[in-house]
Amino acid sequence: QLETVFVKKFWQQLQPCQQSEDQLQSTLLPALQELAGAVQQQSEQLSAVAQQLLLTVVQKHKQQQQHQPELQQDDGIPASTIALLAGLCHKYRTAAASIIMSTAPFSLPGLLQRYYQQRLSELSDVIRQQQQEQEAAMEGISEDVDAMSEDAAAMQSPEGSVGAQRLRSETPIGDPLLVLGQSWAGELSGVAAAMDILGLSAASEEAYTQVINRYVLQQLRSLASGELDSAVLPRAQRLVCAGPLEFLRLVLGGGQHVELKVQEWQLRLTYLMLETLGALRSTDMFNIVIDYPESAPALQDLAMCLQHTNMAGQFAATFKAALQQRLLHAGAATADIIHTYVSTIRAMKQLDTSGLLLDVVSEPIRAYLRSRADTIRCIVSMLTEDPTDATNGASGSSLLEELQEQQQQQGL
Repeated sequence: QLETVFVKKFWQQLQPCQQSEDQLQSTLLPALQELAGAVQQQSEQLSAVAQQLLLTVVQKHKQQQQHQPELQQDDGIPASTIALLAGLCHKYRTAAASIIMSTAPFSLPGLLQRYYQQRLSELSDVIRQQQQEQEAAMEGISEDVDAMSEDAAAMQSPEGSVGAQRLRSETPIGDPLLVLGQSWAGELSGVAAAMDILGLSAASEEAYTQVINRYVLQQLRSLASGELDSAVLPRAQRLVCAGPLEFLRLVLGGGQHVELKVQEWQLRLTYLMLETLGALRSTDMFNIVIDYPESAPALQDLAMCLQHTNMAGQFAATFKAALQQRLLHAGAATADIIHTYVSTIRAMKQLDTSGLLLDVVSEPIRAYLRSRADTIRCIVSMLTEDPTDATNGASGSSLLEELQEQQQQQGL
């Protein structure tokens, strides 16, 4: 009956949702709840039957003991019988989940991803708007505080007003559910709860995990794209994780372990954010080198990402590939390659004070310059030119300074 009636009806209800987002948002929860109700009811009936069977077995065993005293020394009811009866409900739910997934005419995880993506987007938009309103209010308050304070100058720091920072950190944003409504939150929680009843919590978790990963990547690309003269990480920590964490509080449901799960997810999101931003900054490393020192804030982002992740090897491979593609070819002038080499040394010294990464990424440049016939002439020309006539951001004196610092490690 489950497969022929309830599961069949479930897929028929979801059929129109493949093409319509509005239909998906309004239909998924009722369809899941109806199917979950049927599974729950049959599971409870099976549990009652299992309890009755277990009671019958116990009574029969007691009767055998009364009529056959020699059975008094036996171990009692076989453990395998108890385990079989106790595990009937779990086996039923597993079988129900298999039936649902095996009869699917289309992808249920795909529908879940679309549903979760829409809900996460709506929640994040509200939180972002509240954060912007909070920041605007704090800016106005900080201006009033600075104007009224007699020692406002003493309160100033490189990051801005200490008083404004304290107000911003201590003033929470509004509850986004007051904007979206409790019914909206109940619908999101209801979908996750129904999936759990159906034994499909793993499919649900996989769906919202992929949605969150895509959301983080999209937000970081939006923040970091072309932003080389400002640090993105502080804003990313404030903006990127807020929406997913509130989303997870709803999806994970109630219970005393929810906050612990949210904290675990917060660590996962933080690492994902650092890893994703590190990959984006690694891709932009050639532009960072060209624009250095104006791009120093982007290097600060990248340094923090490399410090807290295990992606130094990925960074080196990405940067070396960019050098080979954009610099180390016949169309590049030798003087430009040397200037880029000097800028690379400067940028890498800020990124990694140990010099290990510099050795790795600069070796292809040194090897390529050795192969060029005019390298020595260009170096001599740079060292003897008038410092006021330097071009491309590196003078002869700066070249000499950088080469002298590198002399003890490896010559050009």
